[in-house]
Amino acid sequence: MRARSLFFALAALSVFAACNPTQDTPAVEASLTVSGVKDNTISVTDEGKTVKLTVKSNVSWTASCDAEWVEVDPSSAEISDNKETSTKVSVLIKKNEGEEERSANLTIGADGVDAVVVKINQSAPAVEEKVLCVWDMDKFEAVKDPAISVPFSAAEGSIVIHSNVSWKATCSDWITIDPSANTFDGENQNITVKLTIASNETDAAREGEIRFAGEGVDDLVVLVKQAKADKVNVTLVETKHPYCDVDFKVVPDEGIMWTYGLFGDEDIDYLAENNLTVGDYLVYELNYYLQNGYSSSEIIAGLLYDAEEEINFTRLDEKTHYQFTAIGAKYDEANGVFVATTLPTDVEFTTASAPAANEDYSSVLGTYSVNVTSDFDSEKKTTEVQFTISAQYINETYFMTFPNADFSPVSKQGNVDSFVLGYDSANKQIILPNVQLGSRGFGWSYSNADIGTGAGIVFYASIGEDEYDENDQLVKEATVPEYLYYKWSSDYNKLTLFGTELGSEKLHWAGYICKNNNGNLAWTGYVSSSYAFNGSTDLTRVANTTTSAVKEKKDLMHPEFPVNKASSFFRK
Repeated sequence: MRARSLFFALAALSVFAACNPTQDTPAVEASLTVSGVKDNTISVTDEGKTVKLTVKSNVSWTASCDAEWVEVDPSSAEISDNKETSTKVSVLIKKNEGEEERSANLTIGADGVDAVVVKINQSAPAVEEKVLCVWDMDKFEAVKDPAISVPFSAAEGSIVIHSNVSWKATCSDWITIDPSANTFDGENQNITVKLTIASNETDAAREGEIRFAGEGVDDLVVLVKQAKADKVNVTLVETKHPYCDVDFKVVPDEGIMWTYGLFGDEDIDYLAENNLTVGDYLVYELNYYLQNGYSSSEIIAGLLYDAEEEINFTRLDEKTHYQFTAIGAKYDEANGVFVATTLPTDVEFTTASAPAANEDYSSVLGTYSVNVTSDFDSEKKTTEVQFTISAQYINETYFMTFPNADFSPVSKQGNVDSFVLGYDSANKQIILPNVQLGSRGFGWSYSNADIGTGAGIVFYASIGEDEYDENDQLVKEATVPEYLYYKWSSDYNKLTLFGTELGSEKLHWAGYICKNNNGNLAWTGYVSSSYAFNGSTDLTRVANTTTSAVKEKKDLMHPEFPVNKASSFFRK
């Protein structure tokens, strides 16, 4: 019984002790500090940053921010034993994608203590100056007042547009650009813009522009100036024989050298297949010769004119459409090529129907031969000379050409040694003018180192030869008839010299090179050929040659420069 009473006494004592306030554990004062920032302020650039903080507390705490562009890790800590604990906290401040600066409050709080507020300030992205300009890639700087000057001819080129904005471009209708717009991708600021400028076919110089409009920046204007073209004026001259003969008067602007060509429809179509206009081709032809070894001076002397000229074409096909084109050209020393200096001038025409040929006229056409000896041959061997009679002005005149170039020191095509014969139907004869400017040879411009320029081949027939004494004095002069007359036989197979008395002398045919000195022949002393008739002077038809020679088709893309030996050339 005593023991039980003691148990209750102890229990009562225990209860008493627990309820006694003087026996409670002292209260712990909550603490909270944040370190790692000065004045509780974080300042960062627009690029953002991760800032490390240290939260020291003896109670549980939480962190929150009023901006979604700030992330805190960890955002809280549980502390149950009232022991002061340090926690490393990462504050991630994201990149500012906006255009203005911004701020936020990071609050770290706990029960029983004042919250710590950390101010976060973030700057706005730097505002890049907007740029739209033409860029000089060599000097690496913007071009001030950009302008382009080009000649009259079509041109291509490019400019570099430097920008950090998107842009669109417009231009004058004779200018093409590619690309005409660009969207700025944030990185590539240099865009190459290709320019194509059409040839100026107006009568005056012109100005245009290329205008680039960008976002938030003044328009960029590139001025384009194009010169007017000089001209080569061409006039079709009325002719007596429009079915086969045509003349053009060509008058260039001052200081312009020029060249020309005559083209049939087939020629023009062929050039088009090779992506060439007629004007392009005339310049191509000059450069083709240049590439094949001829000097620029030879080409200029042989193929370019520098003054007013009248150009004659003969032996054209009847009822045929032709185009005559003249164009200015010069040799570009800097680039080593010929270039156009004017727009081409085209004149189109169609030949008329040829008149019907008299029976005699057409029957005489053909190739003839004669046996002669060369005056230059010491052995005096007999040789055959052939010549062809072809139609010029029907029922009026013929051409006499030497297909084997027997009279020409230049051409193997029989072009230079080409002379005119008269047709005399009443007396049934042909007439050969002798040593006269009417000779076809003076239609050419022949030159070489010995005689200079501006000479021609002249037909020269003589009876006998000049004789000199020991003092080189002329004692006997050859007879030079004004004309040679040849009658045709009834079968047209033979031409017989008529009205010229030879006596004991021999007939000589020669081809002389001489100059035209204001209508007078100035002999150069250069004989291209000379033949003596030792026997018959009859000219005999070569079998099966009753018509004029067939014209050879020109290979336009591989033209033959009209030259046969060094430093000699001529222009047809």
